[in-house]
Amino acid sequence: DMAASCSQRPRPARRQAVRPLQEAAMSLLVRTVAATAARASGRSVGAARSFSGAHSPEQALAELNRWERFSWIAIGGAMLFTGYIGYVEYQHMKHPHEDHEKIPYSHMKIRNKPYPWSCPDCNLFNLKCWRECREAQKAARAG
Repeated sequence: DMAASCSQRPRPARRQAVRPLQEAAMSLLVRTVAATAARASGRSVGAARSFSGAHSPEQALAELNRWERFSWIAIGGAMLFTGYIGYVEYQHMKHPHEDHEKIPYSHMKIRNKPYPWSCPDCNLFNLKCWRECREAQKAARAG
């Protein structure tokens, strides 16, 4: 009989591995409920965990004020540094950059073959070179 053979099969090993997890979850739930009920009634459950180094409230407040002061000092320093960098960059951007003398070093403009556009000696985004090239082409056609 098929129904009888199904009910007589041994349980798979996976269900046996799940059992300890269920017990651990139930234990955690029971402890959480007990701790919540104890807190509601004003009793403490076990030793209190202190993550702040077991300071008294006065020491904790003093430590809080200390780190708040450090934070404000760091924020002020960062703002001063940002202002200084902004000022330096602004001063740098105020003067024109096109007036600098350009020295024609041999390694600066190596052309093994011309570019495939109408001004074969100009880089793609060098607008000054494109302007000069087109003016030279117009002059060559006109004259």
